[in-house]
Amino acid sequence: MKRRSVLASAGFLAGGGLIIPSKTTGQTSQESWESFQSDPQNTGWTTTASGPTTDVGTAWRYGTRGEITGGAVIDSGRAYVPSRDGTLTAISLEDGSEIWSKNLGKPLDTTPAIIDGTIYVGGRKSTLYGVRDDGTVTLEYSLAQSDSKRMLSGTCSDGQSLYALIGEYDPVDGWNEGKLTAIDPNAGVEIWSEPLISSAPHTPAIDNETIYCFGVGEQDGANGAVLALSTADGDLEWAGGKNRGPGGITTSGNSVISTAGGTVTALSQSTGSTQWDVNFPDEDNLWANTSAAVADRSVYVAVQGGNEFGYLYDLDLVSGKINGRVEFYNPIQCSPGVTDDHIYVATDGGRVSAINRSELSKDWTLEVGSPVRAPPALVGNQLITGTTSGYAVMLRDNGKTPTSTSPTATPTSDRTETDSLTTQETESGQSVTTTKQSTTPTSKTSTRPNTNDQTPSRGFFTNSGNPTMSYLNDPFLLTVGGFMLSVIGILHQLLSGD
Repeated sequence: MKRRSVLASAGFLAGGGLIIPSKTTGQTSQESWESFQSDPQNTGWTTTASGPTTDVGTAWRYGTRGEITGGAVIDSGRAYVPSRDGTLTAISLEDGSEIWSKNLGKPLDTTPAIIDGTIYVGGRKSTLYGVRDDGTVTLEYSLAQSDSKRMLSGTCSDGQSLYALIGEYDPVDGWNEGKLTAIDPNAGVEIWSEPLISSAPHTPAIDNETIYCFGVGEQDGANGAVLALSTADGDLEWAGGKNRGPGGITTSGNSVISTAGGTVTALSQSTGSTQWDVNFPDEDNLWANTSAAVADRSVYVAVQGGNEFGYLYDLDLVSGKINGRVEFYNPIQCSPGVTDDHIYVATDGGRVSAINRSELSKDWTLEVGSPVRAPPALVGNQLITGTTSGYAVMLRDNGKTPTSTSPTATPTSDRTETDSLTTQETESGQSVTTTKQSTTPTSKTSTRPNTNDQTPSRGFFTNSGNPTMSYLNDPFLLTVGGFMLSVIGILHQLLSGD
């Protein structure tokens, strides 16, 4: 079948030749979430799970010794959780008990993928591992000879081959000297690789025998922001777009949605031509560094305003029109998950919220204890995510009092190194933020985030959350005050002759 025929069969044609997607391609089974954002297209949309909706609570917490920034993948009643302590752990969805934990020796900070019961995950030093559902390691494939190379992407798959993106970070030039590689998971050999002069941290999207990624390639004409390559041999199909990330790529209908800096762009899957651009308000310094989620005709984009607050935008897939946005008191640094009724958003404030899709309002918000950078995974009425303090957390309907299993997370030298690298990535993301005139939202709440979402300050004078005397928690003021009291005490003793 011709590629255009495949595209036309994915949904029905709308104005401008765009296609509104139906959730068929890449749909996972009812009890699974098998890759980054659920499917090869990175849509983050499931029609078989409801997610937690009523009387939501924390069912269990499982502790690791490293930050959890890669999302969990789920299959057959188990969650497989990567951690920066180097472990991949199989956890029972029912009670949070450990089934097995395999230390692979290198930090795991990206989302795995499951193919035929085997979990494939990338290690920090550009090594791809395959682990069977019984914990047996079946693949250890090095993507680079240099330890300076790093896995930039979650493991992605079209169900037959694995695809992984690596690169090297330079403080001046950013991410460069990358490579996108296709691997046969059964034979453990390279199928093809495409050198990239530059790239950025993101997980490529796969649709209709084409893989889409950020980067500048070495093939003739491969100088766009987004590259479309054949999954069969890596040949360039087109290069298009302007911003090169860091950000994210999602495909839906016949559109490729790229988020980078302060811009969201829709490109044609067949030609790479621009369908629409949306630029976020530059006065708020908004920028996106995660993949959008797409459901029906809505594109959901998580953005952050510096290190202070965040928004979830709802854009029209066909026109790019801003339907509205929801405000959060903290930045959002992971992609949302979507069901038919809700969008699930996790923030750096350690909160997970369910947003009603029809009303764009928060139905509930639950604290999970520390910043969340791992995208939520959804099965049934359950949601699992991970925190930077090293906990995998399960939320579900009729949740019970939280229980914790396995050791409490403790800092390691590797985690300290990773924190520094994350800051560099953030700076790289800010450097590509655009300052174009924004599209005016059709539905907009107050100009500043809702302070009800803020955690009360706790200190000697503000333990109740009342901020009246919070200025007394200022370290500089307390230091100067203590010094002055000491001087007064010394003078008193000298003058009194004691």
